[in-house]
Amino acid sequence: MTDPSRVTRLEDREHTVLLIIADISGYTRFMTANAKVLAHAQLIITELLETILAGFDFPVEVSKLEGDAVFMYCKMDSDEWAQAETQARLSKQLLAAYTSFSDRVTELDLSRVCVCGACSKMDRLRLKTVVHAGTALFHKVGNFTELAGVDVIMVHRLLKNSIDADEYILVTNPAFDELSLPEDLPWTHSTENYAELGTISTRTFVPEREQQAALARLKQRPLLQKVISAAGNFARRMMGAQPVIWGMRKLPVFKHIPQVAGPTTRIIQATLLALMTPLVLGLGFSAIGVREVYRHFTTH
Repeated sequence: MTDPSRVTRLEDREHTVLLIIADISGYTRFMTANAKVLAHAQLIITELLETILAGFDFPVEVSKLEGDAVFMYCKMDSDEWAQAETQARLSKQLLAAYTSFSDRVTELDLSRVCVCGACSKMDRLRLKTVVHAGTALFHKVGNFTELAGVDVIMVHRLLKNSIDADEYILVTNPAFDELSLPEDLPWTHSTENYAELGTISTRTFVPEREQQAALARLKQRPLLQKVISAAGNFARRMMGAQPVIWGMRKLPVFKHIPQVAGPTTRIIQATLLALMTPLVLGLGFSAIGVREVYRHFTTH
């Protein structure tokens, strides 16, 4: 019989890695302030996390979602990383993440009909990214692969730094040497000091007025595209939130929302939802159409 501990040791591997954490800045304030409308808040965060994930492709792999952040990595001792275009492509993705994130936040904000605390404050959310290169131990825990080691601790610790900005990309010197990031960007050289880890040399780039640029880009879209996009965003949020609000779908993080209902209650809830949904969607789509037409002709 195989010794389980022996199997685990054989599967453990140490790799040289590029570690990336893309973190939604303002998440804690956003979720705390909107505890009473947590269904909408969680749907907004989910859409933004999906936007982050869509911006990265192979050889980037997702290690895990950490609430408001995505923890990713690339194995630098792989054949794919040895190709020069890999570093160049990843560097472009790191910078493009701010454009796609800001575009999505602005699009969701412009298309909102709801005036709840979550929807009305989503424009305050920003993206910050930390990148570090080092080594990590890959080991199996049940069906999951975990990354461990000093460098994994370091990239997480760097989220707590001295940068006075809500939106930035922070790259440690070892990571900067591995990537093909543009040298002509206004990188700020600095250091971060931690009692257990010592002094870490970094470079930081703070995108300027990304939200304003996103607003300008979205205003240039054709009117029909604006209406369709706004209506789609409204429908997804409305349809996604209603089953949670009515207790028909269980989301563990929504502890303040009743999750247990008997068969009779569920039938009543489903009936009410079926009756109300066409009315709410109809009113919402009408309001969106009128608003987008007004915005289009008053801003051109």
